[in-house]
Amino acid sequence: MAKRDTDTEIWNEDWFLNLSGSEMLFWFWIKDKCDHAGFWRPNFKPFEISTGHRINQKEFLEKVNTQHMRIEVIENGKWFLTGFIKFHHCGFLNLNSGFHRSIYKIFRENIKSTNTSAYGFEVSETPQRGLKERKTYNVKYLNSQGKEKGAEKEKDDSSAGVPTGAESDGDGRPSSPPAPLKAPAIKNQAKVIPPQLEWVENFCFERKIYINPQTLFDHYEANGWVQGKNKPIKNWQAAVRTWQNRATPEDLKKERMRRDAITRKQEEKAKPPPEPVEFLSPEETARLSEEFQAIALKIGRPIPT
Repeated sequence: MAKRDTDTEIWNEDWFLNLSGSEMLFWFWIKDKCDHAGFWRPNFKPFEISTGHRINQKEFLEKVNTQHMRIEVIENGKWFLTGFIKFHHCGFLNLNSGFHRSIYKIFRENIKSTNTSAYGFEVSETPQRGLKERKTYNVKYLNSQGKEKGAEKEKDDSSAGVPTGAESDGDGRPSSPPAPLKAPAIKNQAKVIPPQLEWVENFCFERKIYINPQTLFDHYEANGWVQGKNKPIKNWQAAVRTWQNRATPEDLKKERMRRDAITRKQEEKAKPPPEPVEFLSPEETARLSEEFQAIALKIGRPIPT
């Protein structure tokens, strides 16, 4: 998909402000629809269908070309945006570049004149070569006594790419093998402590994470608590949450049912035992029976034996 730059100063140009809203829109339409050299074959119907606006070709060209030729109608009928190459390619085409060469080819196919300066750009066939640059670095550091010092050192890019510890022979290639690189020592690196199964179970129960803690623990215990490219797991709680996010709804439902069954068993075990029933002795039973019989006779309702 082609991308085009835009000139924000166009909104301060008198010729552009004299255009109607439809003509302004049509100007941007031409800029977007032309090829990368600035040539556009007139076709008004797509514009009219897309925007619902109609353009008077003659009036539009008169307004756009006020005081300056901005659109040139060439012999083959195409419209050429005369400042397109100057604006989008900084007024310079290098024929050693394939992209610039294709632009110039399109230009020569449509414009017979070789006077490119009339359209605001120049053409060159100078080979593109990298220039050696010298960079100056201002290095500020603190010495052991706390005093600030400034040092400037110059570095030539011609020696760029020479590994540290190797001597250069002047053409950018090392004349001696570089010193072997050592991995920097990591100080105060915290040792990763793998969790216990009880920790994982408590974490899952407290956070209501419905995965099987035993399955997760066995998996990482067998792998040495590493993941990916043998990277140690620094946060096992995050690994537990990741397992929950990757679990299927069926697995979560199964684990929830298993968790509820365990909870019910724990609640039943936590209930206090029922109080023991005390039975009466035969003498007490006979005495109470006589008392109840006497009461029943008084009220006229004897108790059947």
